[in-house]
Amino acid sequence: MTVMTAHIEQAELRSCIDADEAPLCYPDARPDPENLAVEIAGLAALAALVIPIGKARGWAGELFDAVSVAYRELTGDLHALSDDEIAVLTKIGYDPSPGIHVSGDECSPARVRFRVVIDVLGISLGTGRLRAAIVAALQENVQTDHIAVSEGQPVTGTAAP
Repeated sequence: MTVMTAHIEQAELRSCIDADEAPLCYPDARPDPENLAVEIAGLAALAALVIPIGKARGWAGELFDAVSVAYRELTGDLHALSDDEIAVLTKIGYDPSPGIHVSGDECSPARVRFRVVIDVLGISLGTGRLRAAIVAALQENVQTDHIAVSEGQPVTGTAAP
């Protein structure tokens, strides 16, 4: 009987990731069903990372933290918070009232205007990127016709000249 031991050489795999394609994760049957496979689409390749199921969530969290830190270092964007930093912030509750119903038609669509005040907490806040993030969040979740966001008014803290 011959016993063969697989020799694994270390290698570096570098490939550009298509960030418009979300990674896909599924239970992996190879080499056994105790693993998860994460497919990541590249511009010229498709990579499958095989992760033991018991360590997959922790690994994914560490990946998110590593990306957050590197993003902050590269861009200087202090507002890119990690999950731990977000968890420390006080969550606010919102209990909407029923409101009113406004109707329109194709020739004259209904229009409703809201005035919203948002207080943002943080150690260092730059209003330019915050305004852009507020507009992006509203455009993503609400069919908007027009959005105007103020410069941002300091409530507490010291404004830099």
